[in-house]
Amino acid sequence: MVQATNAVVRGWSGYFHYGNSVAVFGKMRHWVSNRLRRWAWRKHACRRDLYHDYPNELLYDTYGLWCLPCQAAWTKS
Repeated sequence: MVQATNAVVRGWSGYFHYGNSVAVFGKMRHWVSNRLRRWAWRKHACRRDLYHDYPNELLYDTYGLWCLPCQAAWTKS
């Protein structure tokens, strides 16, 4: 599921990254991580707390969820 999500998010980000999309990317990052968190929570029988069992560090570091960029592409050196 993470690989499929990463492919869609990377493609979307590559297409829209050249405008001033920092605010939208921040909202999208939050939305994508919450959707993946809820999917994993339901898949594993909704045991305990949603945010306790699947924090952002677990999603990004362990599962390999791709993080949307936080800066506009034209400001990077």
